[in-house]
Amino acid sequence: MQYFSDVFTKETWSAFLSGNRQVTAFSSAMERKALAVAPGDRLLCYVRRQFEFVGALEVTSSLYRSDSPIWGTTDWPIRMNVEPRVAFPLGMGIPLTAFESRLSIYPAAADRATVPPHFQGSPRLMRESDGETLWRALLAADDGVNAVEAPEARAEQIESRSDEHYEMQALLAAFGAHMGLGVWVPPGDRGRVLRQAGAPAPTAFVPRLPAVFGGLGGRGVESIDVLWLGGSRVVAAFEVEHSTAIFSGLLRMADLVALIPDLPVDLFVVADASRLPRWRAELNRPAFERLGLPQRCYFLPYEQVRTAANLGDHVLANLRRDYFRAVATPLRV
Repeated sequence: MQYFSDVFTKETWSAFLSGNRQVTAFSSAMERKALAVAPGDRLLCYVRRQFEFVGALEVTSSLYRSDSPIWGTTDWPIRMNVEPRVAFPLGMGIPLTAFESRLSIYPAAADRATVPPHFQGSPRLMRESDGETLWRALLAADDGVNAVEAPEARAEQIESRSDEHYEMQALLAAFGAHMGLGVWVPPGDRGRVLRQAGAPAPTAFVPRLPAVFGGLGGRGVESIDVLWLGGSRVVAAFEVEHSTAIFSGLLRMADLVALIPDLPVDLFVVADASRLPRWRAELNRPAFERLGLPQRCYFLPYEQVRTAANLGDHVLANLRRDYFRAVATPLRV
């Protein structure tokens, strides 16, 4: 089994999603490279100029040629059948910046612009470790809510809701700043967060997390949607469902608890109120029980976050952390 890149434009990926999703295609110029792809190999789908990974496909046939139109054109005659394991709408995949220091082609502190050339001329063989990292991340980002078989209309609905995720991050970051706490938001999200109404000043964000959050577990902690810090200590963590697959979000919380098991940290999952049963079901697994996660986790509905934002500057200036515990629902059943 090998990993290959499969590069799309915004237009061809949208066409793939709206079609039967059982065939991917390449130009005649790529036929020689495509001959290296065999059934059982895996394709990592990347959208040019979107800087986003959006799909994971398993190859189910050998290469063949067809002159019938695909994606509205006859420019892609080299075909192979595929089975989508994950196929996200534009804007709902994983941004390239999320893989800084996690891929051999994207070392720490590298300019993002140096990476896209590695995804030209697909299919292109990838280093196994890079392919495995991307494959696992894409599968972990799918919680079954954004189903592979969702039609285009559903995709547009999901994409339009993505701003709600950044709204929640901005409000939660602002609450932490009002309380005089340091705030962590993943660097890849900060630009969008700062453009939201009610966002804190850029100076509210801490430049880096404490040294204890190193290694693989630390990478998970760095991806948590919002962290509040008192000095060098994390005092609260928030996962917002619109950016987070339920299970992978809980794994990041578990990483945080495992790295600082003896320190009291409030853990909040932030989602639409209707999602409470799903979060409860996922949380009450034996692995999370052993870490004591259910006893420390609260469910905070979107509307409670917005209610807090409307309390007024005077109230916000005197806000305390226990306010959020009081208005949230414990996830322990």
